[in-house]
Amino acid sequence: EAYKTEGTTQRRSQYFGKEAGSFSIVFASATPEHEEVTYKLADMTALAEWCANNRLDVDTYVQATAEQFAAWLVENTGEVPEGIERNAILVEGTPEMPKGTRLSVKPDVVFENMGSNVFDEVNTLLLEGGNE
Repeated sequence: EAYKTEGTTQRRSQYFGKEAGSFSIVFASATPEHEEVTYKLADMTALAEWCANNRLDVDTYVQATAEQFAAWLVENTGEVPEGIERNAILVEGTPEMPKGTRLSVKPDVVFENMGSNVFDEVNTLLLEGGNE
């Protein structure tokens, strides 16, 4: 609730007046906006002519598809061959988002003040004294 209203991402857990740990929100990393590029065979004849003119024997570069050959060629030479169409899609980035929570406990502080009912004491620590 404090995260939604105030942006609080971490709180200290007090136990019998001593700091006994903390409760925090764990975030998934943001991803930047980026471009995803694919290649599509647009004209096989033009690609074959381009390879012949550039002394590239397509059979030497074993790839499953012409698109994979084009991707390999662009990666290694920076050149998009004739007959291949370059398709780029702009992918939006994602903001940093909460993905979970983390509870850190100082066992020595809890143990020092536990008493005989471990479960009630741990429940008190986790819920800060209530069942809200």
